[in-house]
Amino acid sequence: MREADRRSGSLRGLTLLLLPALVVALGLPISLAAQSEGGLGPAGSTAVSDGARTTTVSGVVLNATTGLPVARALVRFDGRAMLTDHQGRFEFDQFSGGGGRVEVIKPGYYFALDPSDGSGFDVPTSQLARPMQLRLYPEALLTGTIHAPSGDALPRIPIRAFRHSFDNNDERWIPVAQSFSNSRGSFRLPVPAGDYVLETQYSTRPEISQVILPELVPDAISSNTSDVIRIGSGEERHFDLQPSVGSVHMVEVTSDADSGGEFLRIMARAANGLSFPVQTERGGANGRYRLELPDGTYTLTASMRSRGGSEEAQAHVTVADHDVSGVVFHFAPVPLLPVEMTIDSYTTSDNAASRPTLMQLGLRLERIETGAVDGLSSVQLFPRHDGSFAFNVPPGRYRLEAGHAGGWYVASASYGDTDLLQQELSVDAGSGGMPIRVTVSDRIGSLQGTVSLHGQPAACWIYLVDGSPSAQPVIRLRSSADGSFAMNGLAPGDYQAIAFENRNAQDYRDPDALTPYATAVRTIRINAGDKATVDLDAVPAAEMAP
Repeated sequence: MREADRRSGSLRGLTLLLLPALVVALGLPISLAAQSEGGLGPAGSTAVSDGARTTTVSGVVLNATTGLPVARALVRFDGRAMLTDHQGRFEFDQFSGGGGRVEVIKPGYYFALDPSDGSGFDVPTSQLARPMQLRLYPEALLTGTIHAPSGDALPRIPIRAFRHSFDNNDERWIPVAQSFSNSRGSFRLPVPAGDYVLETQYSTRPEISQVILPELVPDAISSNTSDVIRIGSGEERHFDLQPSVGSVHMVEVTSDADSGGEFLRIMARAANGLSFPVQTERGGANGRYRLELPDGTYTLTASMRSRGGSEEAQAHVTVADHDVSGVVFHFAPVPLLPVEMTIDSYTTSDNAASRPTLMQLGLRLERIETGAVDGLSSVQLFPRHDGSFAFNVPPGRYRLEAGHAGGWYVASASYGDTDLLQQELSVDAGSGGMPIRVTVSDRIGSLQGTVSLHGQPAACWIYLVDGSPSAQPVIRLRSSADGSFAMNGLAPGDYQAIAFENRNAQDYRDPDALTPYATAVRTIRINAGDKATVDLDAVPAAEMAP
């Protein structure tokens, strides 16, 4: 009997040893391959002699565009790493932790549609036993050539790709790729899918006394995404660029500022709307400068810090194959817009200590004339010496926006007769003095709910789009691992709510932004003093256009 028992035990051990290989060979879910000495334990786990339970974490990495497996992708989990096999599969056995972080890296791919999402995410314990399906997005390619109008290739020209992006409500042009043209004038820029503009930078050629002016493709930037380069994952777009090339001439500039001022920079805006910094040198006499510009018509903007604060000046100059003199900068203070806050007459709180400050409201002015090379996209509120607050606003068009201030929201905002929750703010040179008046209220409601992904509770991104004029038109939050979420301090009104498996930053002020996901959108009414409830089915990553 002892010999029979020994043979039976050997056979059982051999069977358990070969079972994982058989499961893999048959292409079955490998998260069920955990075993224990007493036989197969619960799915994805096994009991060992010290009472600990282990999990086999497994899954597959797929190309988000084609749906095909991605081989030799590096998968990291809980301090361990492995490459996927030829079928895109990976497996980490004997994991005894309570959740972990999964990261996937593969040259030529991005982990998410939004590059700011990084290369991984946290997996809660409840999801470890299920095989994971991870998606990688193939990089897109922006390629092309850079030639002079004569047809000669232009080597060593810096070129950048700017991606149109939204961070909450803030519109940005983010540089995501940069390179130089090669000896044949060719360039290649790998980028994630998205909306782009290409910009060749201002470049000098001292050896031939010429400069290359910047060029933008498309030739104008606006908030209309039809005016951009739209490229999807795995696609390639080719462009032939032909920036202007010209000889430089000396331009003499005189400043009417007193000697207490110090130049910070001079920017030249060309006829195509692009700006570039201009190097200056003192011309000997006080307030006199020299700079070099190629042929063309320019708007020069000079910034200076003086005893009284920041000042700016503009001048127009045309260079036509000769040196230019007599250009004068007339400096004036950058417009200062004070901000005053009042409390809504219907406020429910009598405790003055609980009322927010202007800084806590997160007020800012978002520039509407979006430019990839201007640098300035928003103006932040700053405290003054007398305890008040103000915006230092260069001339332009702006939109007033605010952050989330807990139990308060911006109920109204105005600048003279301009309703800043519905209209843009236009600031001209010489403006200032008149305050921006902001009224806040604590007559708020709240929202709670759950998010499901493929029928299971999940951590997902949630976007609440305010249907009323608002200083915070879009609110972004994230559900917890059990799918629950809660949001307090919401202004009364109707909201559209939607959840996505991955971050999906868009301009949700555009009514067409939610059209592709209409079946996942829920409309919610928020009333002051009430708590609304909503359950959302998240849009899977597979349904988010790569």
